Amino acid sequence: MRKRGVEILLLCLALCVPAAVASAKVNIYFIPKVTGSAAGEAACLAAQAFAEENGFILTLPDVEKPTAAAQVSAIRAAVNNGADGICIDVADAAGVDAALKDAAAGGLIVTTWDSDAAADARALAVSQGTPEELGRMLADLLAASLAERGKDAEKDEIRYCWHCGLEKNAAEAARRAAGEAYIAEKYPNWINVAPDSYYCKLDREKAAATGEAILAAHPDIDGVICSDPVSLEGQAKALQNLGLGMQQVTVTGFGTPNAMKPYLAEGILSRFGLWDARRQAVLACYLTHARIFGEEIAPGDTKEAPGLGTFEVLPDTALDEEADDSRGGVVLLPERPVLTAENIDNYDF
Repeated sequence: MRKRGVEILLLCLALCVPAAVASAKVNIYFIPKVTGSAAGEAACLAAQAFAEENGFILTLPDVEKPTAAAQVSAIRAAVNNGADGICIDVADAAGVDAALKDAAAGGLIVTTWDSDAAADARALAVSQGTPEELGRMLADLLAASLAERGKDAEKDEIRYCWHCGLEKNAAEAARRAAGEAYIAEKYPNWINVAPDSYYCKLDREKAAATGEAILAAHPDIDGVICSDPVSLEGQAKALQNLGLGMQQVTVTGFGTPNAMKPYLAEGILSRFGLWDARRQAVLACYLTHARIFGEEIAPGDTKEAPGLGTFEVLPDTALDEEADDSRGGVVLLPERPVLTAENIDNYDF
């Protein structure tokens, strides 16, 4: 989304939400994986602005660590404080499952954004894409960047690994598995030098240290795929610390524009992908609010969200092929742009 896009989006939504709904003092707990990450902060700020425009309460609990325990504490607080809904970016689906189900059983509307819970633990999910879409995108980002170094991604032997955020995060695991399946099919000569992957625990300092550890352990590595914005920033910082750039090691993944812009300018990397966490947050809050007020939103529906356009509600199998597709529902963001030095100035978050 271009600069000021969120402000325009929020205005449209504020003008279109019915007055009776807008004036209701609903309380939604908006829970990030961890407080302070760039993508999470952008999402929280957009959600807070939307709530203020539309007259309901958005509670932003402080999640000090990206753990199930920290998120369960926030979920319990929502229940104990009489919240109407929970909108959560899940760090560990198994770890928060019981707490979310208890909240739903107590009458709270539970939705997810970014990383999902188990399908039977929430009403709706707003996802940036299916695991297959995201996994393919990550692999193709690396392939395109390697081509700029003169490498043939489909023929050359490419040594690579994954630098991820959270080991217990189901969404990351699913996109990584999908990416590996796609690589095996399209890039059979690639070699994953660390099948167990590396994890930074969504800690910026640890991400840079992990990035340096990858480069030390695998001095002949061709590329690193970063499946989370914190890991991408940390891996880029590691190259910067070691005086390396995209001609020595190819780094790409999912990131946020403002965090990655300096690394593009310095030639540390040439491209990365993203989704608009602000748009995702606003849509998730909008749908949570609608469900609190009894609006039926089910798989197969096509809905119009003021200021956000038309969206389709997919079955839960869009994110988890083993889910029961008779309940819940998934809404996918329409865009996952690739950012380069040429278009980075069009984005500001």
